[in-house]
Amino acid sequence: MVNQWAPIASVLGGILAALVGGTLGGVLARRHESKRWTRDQRMTAYVDLIRSYAEAYNRLATLDDSDQRGQPDWADWIRSLSVVYVVADSKIADQAREVDAALWRLTIHSTPTRIPADEWRALRDPLEAKVLRFLNLARGELGSLGTPLHALWGRPEMHPHD
Repeated sequence: MVNQWAPIASVLGGILAALVGGTLGGVLARRHESKRWTRDQRMTAYVDLIRSYAEAYNRLATLDDSDQRGQPDWADWIRSLSVVYVVADSKIADQAREVDAALWRLTIHSTPTRIPADEWRALRDPLEAKVLRFLNLARGELGSLGTPLHALWGRPEMHPHD
């Protein structure tokens, strides 16, 4: 009689193992996909913030034909910043806030017309330092993107005697 139950136990054990394995595999796959989706959302938000920053900075840095300085598209900037606030961890969100404050300071301290290069650099450099820190924090969070960046741009340093 015991021999009759052996095949049934074997079949039930196989079915149970398949159910447990399938369930466990589904849970792990779902968790992995959720982490990937979250990472992708963060990366998209960070890229969009940097795009918006570049547009805002270029509007501030570029003078028109009348030597007048442009103004950032604040609606686009705030939208990009808000998305980072929603998806980023607090360290990166805080750094994004620092970038926002530095961009605002650059906006209110820059005159609507041409500024001497050394004065512009003094206004610009704190903002660029905040953006560089934001990028390095984001790169670190996104993982395996190499060593931190040491500079935001590849342009050479300009000195007053240049």
